[in-house]
Amino acid sequence: MTWKRSLPILALILIAAVLFLRPGERPFEERRAFLMGTAVLVRAQADEAVLDETMALLRDLDRSLSAHSESSEIGRANGKSGTEVSLSPRTARLLERALLWAERTGGAFDPTLRPLTRLWLGDGLEHEPPSPEAVAEALRHVGWSRVRLDGKKLLLEPAMGLDLGGIAKGYGADEAVSLLRHKGVSSALVDLGGNIVVIGERPGGGPWRIGIQDPRKPRGERLGIVEVRDRSVVSSGNYERFLLWQGERYGHIVDPATGFPARSDLEGVTVLSESSLDGDALATALFVLGRERALALTEDLERDGYAFILVGADRRIDLSPSLTGLFRLEAEEYRLETGR
Repeated sequence: MTWKRSLPILALILIAAVLFLRPGERPFEERRAFLMGTAVLVRAQADEAVLDETMALLRDLDRSLSAHSESSEIGRANGKSGTEVSLSPRTARLLERALLWAERTGGAFDPTLRPLTRLWLGDGLEHEPPSPEAVAEALRHVGWSRVRLDGKKLLLEPAMGLDLGGIAKGYGADEAVSLLRHKGVSSALVDLGGNIVVIGERPGGGPWRIGIQDPRKPRGERLGIVEVRDRSVVSSGNYERFLLWQGERYGHIVDPATGFPARSDLEGVTVLSESSLDGDALATALFVLGRERALALTEDLERDGYAFILVGADRRIDLSPSLTGLFRLEAEEYRLETGR
């Protein structure tokens, strides 16, 4: 089995957003890096020092939250499973949010998947898929409801482990945007490999135009465009990161109920929300749940300020009612329906 990872897609901003500024409008500065396992872009009407501070914040989060590093805060906590440990206030708050989303989604999102993600991803080199017996054994040590978090005190059962990769990018995008706002920035885009948050309007005025990747086409080919102001746009799916073994493809999103990569009838999910962290968790959960169970949540999600774009394997796209007029389909082979 070989772990395949294409370069993450950065926000698809129309060229006019870069070239045409209003008279007297401040030019945009940007920074790029590879952090949290993905390509990072910060573009803002801000001083270079502000962008440097923003990137330093993201680097700090990368060092703290990686489940793949034994020296990170999460790595150290995983290494002491069975023993009570103290978390930093920041990480404790993040884990608390993760557990709330696990409860809200009935476990479709689960921050305790580390035994399974380690099993499936391995060391990134070629290896056979794990046996059903190995998956069953790892699954014994997964379960968000068994995490004991009391303030900053964390207790994991022996052999359990946290993997906050499902929300770390969203959290990082939220924190970066919070810093930019605190510095007085009124127009910016932060993109952490598909976790996009925008502030205000795009250069030249008007909503930011975010391209949604067509999951069946090469990187950069759009399914359509959604227009947003002051919102997060998070896309999730198995079209970019997957494992191949003897011609069979295994997606990177693991179903906490089975321990195997999710067998979803969806190929891509995009969630629009105020918080990128919340959108991150929800996008993963909706992918795992599949179309029918995701659509059953439409009313509740709309009431709470969430909207979605569900891309089915049958080329049907289900759209939240609140996105009518804000999403423009470009790929002719898909058909568009408004979510019920």
